[in-house]
Amino acid sequence: MFAAGEGRTGLVAAAFATRLAQLGWTVFAVGEPTTPAIRAGDLLLACTGSGETPAVCRQIETAQALGAGTLCVTGDAKSRAAKLASSVLEIPTTPSKQLGRSAFEQALLLVLDGLASAIAQKAGIDPSAVWSSHANL
Repeated sequence: MFAAGEGRTGLVAAAFATRLAQLGWTVFAVGEPTTPAIRAGDLLLACTGSGETPAVCRQIETAQALGAGTLCVTGDAKSRAAKLASSVLEIPTTPSKQLGRSAFEQALLLVLDGLASAIAQKAGIDPSAVWSSHANL
């Protein structure tokens, strides 16, 4: 699996990739130097609050052209990225007095962390087991 996003949303996507790696999944954060090529049968998790982020839209198009599945997590299910992706998860947030799209980023973190917890529970992984996979340098 590949997790993508730009800016702070990209950091949340990378945090999710890290959590899944700690659970034993093979997962990569798009844009890191060690990230391999995406291929047919892989999954791209594309995160974009607006759904209009040009780089994320291009990543969805590229992944699909190569035969990978695409899941767009966005704040707008009617956006360009949502229309491009094979699957969509909308996380609607209301405007807030926070800077930028902070409400979406915070909601995304909670949703993805909850998903990681559900994956661990379904796999029978004890929550404390992730500590053995945490960075130690």
